[in-house]
Amino acid sequence: MLRGIHRPTSTPNLASHFIDSARGDWSQGHPRVYKESLDNEEHNALLYILENLAKKSLLKLMLIQGKLKESGARLEHLHPLAFFMGIMNHSSLKNHFYKLRDKDNYAWKEFTQGAINSFKEEKSGANINDHHIEHFCQEVGKDPHFVRHLMHNENWNEFISHL
Repeated sequence: MLRGIHRPTSTPNLASHFIDSARGDWSQGHPRVYKESLDNEEHNALLYILENLAKKSLLKLMLIQGKLKESGARLEHLHPLAFFMGIMNHSSLKNHFYKLRDKDNYAWKEFTQGAINSFKEEKSGANINDHHIEHFCQEVGKDPHFVRHLMHNENWNEFISHL
């Protein structure tokens, strides 16, 4: 039950609709790009997604599903560490990320599942390396030994929670 509205079992997977909409192109042998900063288009797309996921109800999110999908497609090429580095390095993105995390609702669970799927794909393609981890930690002020341990053990949920 979600605010008096029964959630049907066929509720669309928000993460796959919002974050992973272009997965087909990237999951077939094309590693995601690890880059040091988000460009303006990526920043705006991520801001749109996080702001809406953090502030809107599931019903309202379903109404803007198409725009969220479009924004997600603009981010699909990003390496998951670059994605989270972009969030942590911009105060507005970080604030919306924390609001979404604090809600701990369906949108948060689906958001994290989309990120976990990206991490799994990059790990299986050997596209998560110590250089990525070191740079990420240096940029966002995290302990590289702890993050490396989480990455090597594929403990993606704990990594996301640790941010």
